[in-house]
Amino acid sequence: MIEFHYVLTSVWRSYLIGMFGFLFINMNLLICVVSLVSILNTYLCLQAQNWQWWWRAFFSGYSTTLFVLAYCVYHMIFEFGMDIFWSDVVFLLYSILVSNLFGLMCGTISLTASLFFVTLLY
Repeated sequence: MIEFHYVLTSVWRSYLIGMFGFLFINMNLLICVVSLVSILNTYLCLQAQNWQWWWRAFFSGYSTTLFVLAYCVYHMIFEFGMDIFWSDVVFLLYSILVSNLFGLMCGTISLTASLFFVTLLY
């Protein structure tokens, strides 16, 4: 959570100096964690003889959208202290867009990892 706070503060407050190295390390960790969780979810799904693992694998990665959006809303209310209505609307729309793009990225990573796992398994 501290990492996401640092990246979010760096982007919106224009502190771009140390963000890129920190973002690179966290992105690699995110890819590993999302892939492993998706592979475990797919393995448990296949072990229960449920062959419809495709959407479950995608939504296991896409579910990060809810956390990112909830954290952005929390950050908007308590940390930034915006008092103008339209700045809240713009920030919320950008947060919805970015969280959905982040969820699509994680969903694609998890689906690709599960497909690679199933291909190796069978």
